[in-house]
Amino acid sequence: MPPLAYHSGLEAVAQPWSAHMASTGMAHNPSVSSQIPAGWRAWGENVAYAGGYPDLPSTIHTNWMNSPGHRANILRSTFTHVGIGYHVAPDGSAWATQVFARY
Repeated sequence: MPPLAYHSGLEAVAQPWSAHMASTGMAHNPSVSSQIPAGWRAWGENVAYAGGYPDLPSTIHTNWMNSPGHRANILRSTFTHVGIGYHVAPDGSAWATQVFARY
């Protein structure tokens, strides 16, 4: 599969959503389709939380890859771009968001 291209506009949606989840709890962004830059033909979102593990980013990645729905988003050949948000809360927990799109 070709690699996904980084998209700063998608990251601009993913990063604040990760911080938002740290203060409100894990949930999908109900406005993501209207927040990502125009021109997309398909989009997807993965969200995650991890706490209490020695390597939080690796834990989040492993959990995404072990989840059929999250893995499908990561490997979906129709997506061409990705933006990733990652936030560490004061309690040490990590919150992450991946926003995918096809442009």
